[in-house]
Amino acid sequence: MMSEYKGIGIGKFIMETSNEDFNIPHLHFILLKEKNEDIQALNLEFGLVCSGHVGEEEFVIENLADMTTMFIKSTLNDAEGFVSFKKLACSLALEEFWAEYRKIEFTLAEKKRDLGSSVIQHIKDKVTQAIFEKYGIKPTAQFSIINKDVA
Repeated sequence: MMSEYKGIGIGKFIMETSNEDFNIPHLHFILLKEKNEDIQALNLEFGLVCSGHVGEEEFVIENLADMTTMFIKSTLNDAEGFVSFKKLACSLALEEFWAEYRKIEFTLAEKKRDLGSSVIQHIKDKVTQAIFEKYGIKPTAQFSIINKDVA
């Protein structure tokens, strides 16, 4: 499955839940380039996917943030609430993609970089504002593209 893609970036969404009795754990995603030059952003906890073309990373990440936020709100409104949310996150096995995420994370660390050190600020600001306006949730998006020439 991972053999069809090349990991070109990683990231995470951090959701503020000050009006809830719980926290939402950091939610991770990987930016993948397909052999046909399309890209996908894959949420590793829930398997949510957004697609686009090379050069549309901002659009793809923003859509993934939107989809993830909508999914969280919907799941938390379920009868089981947080229990259902936790079950879903713990039941999905995407180990090949998690392995690629960790590979990129260590490649960045080897170059003294991490998610916070190379955030593309305009994309971060746009994602944060769009989610806040739509859902009243203020996420923090952190991500890094490992090789801008590849993306």
